Amino acid sequence: ASRDELAAFLRERAGSAEPVDVLSVPCGIPRELADGYAAFRAAGAPAPLRLTFHGLDLDPAVLETASAFAAVRGLEPFVTHHGDAFDRAAYPPAVDFITCTGLAEFLDDERLAELYGIFAERLRPGGKLVTSGMRGRPVSDYLLRLAEITIHHRTPADLERLARTAVFSRIETRIDDVGLQAIMVARR
Repeated sequence: ASRDELAAFLRERAGSAEPVDVLSVPCGIPRELADGYAAFRAAGAPAPLRLTFHGLDLDPAVLETASAFAAVRGLEPFVTHHGDAFDRAAYPPAVDFITCTGLAEFLDDERLAELYGIFAERLRPGGKLVTSGMRGRPVSDYLLRLAEITIHHRTPADLERLARTAVFSRIETRIDDVGLQAIMVARR
């Protein structure tokens, strides 16, 4: 979902002289950025003139790996931001696109609503957030219990309800093709 939404967003901004900043939080290995950018380039549209990719993560070793991966995959420039996703000072001042997958499951409703608020603050007008939440499934629930990992399951309606506490102009939700993830796309 993040890959496809990023490719579509870059097509919207193709050839723009305005800065376009794309952020992954937490970035881990930014595959969704690399794959989305590759899909965009394959479509043949001109890239925004001032396109910058950003990765924010708490782990400095992950950021080093992410930088090396970004260089190999053509995400240039790729700017790393070391810090916690809840630390506003760790973020770039403003961005146009944020992807955040795999984090909502570990946050309670209050913290997730707070995170959505931070994202809304950082997004420029017209910017897009793509995020996900894991839906409950017997097999995955069983495996997570074996690993003693507590997660918070979310439906598309749950994600939308929490995002409504922030300033988004439009919120769309859906279930992924596999049926495991609730996907939310919100516009600032």
